[in-house]
Amino acid sequence: MLFGELGEYWMQHILIFIIVPPYLIYIWGPENLEPLNDWSWACFSGIVFGIQHHYVMQPVAMVTHVNLNFILCPAQKDPFNGPHYRTWAIFHQTACLLLLGKVYTIIVIWLLPKQKQD
Repeated sequence: MLFGELGEYWMQHILIFIIVPPYLIYIWGPENLEPLNDWSWACFSGIVFGIQHHYVMQPVAMVTHVNLNFILCPAQKDPFNGPHYRTWAIFHQTACLLLLGKVYTIIVIWLLPKQKQD
């Protein structure tokens, strides 16, 4: 592991999940978010996720012989280990992407202080 790699990893993830999205929601207002009953962007992101893994990461992994994001073979402790591990992993990750995106939005809106109306 390179010097500072672990610290950079945690700093990026703290910024990505805890700092930046709530700040943007706070300054733009929650009314600029997609409605909670609108799943169009969530479904679009799931499609992009699948295309990226099957048509970008898998060919690159096969050419370079590097197991990018466990696309070629499962991790040793992968709970989906078996002949259809990739199908189960894609289903699992897409479901998490869809549901947790909406749950995260609900939690952030609930936790943010209400803005004063002028």
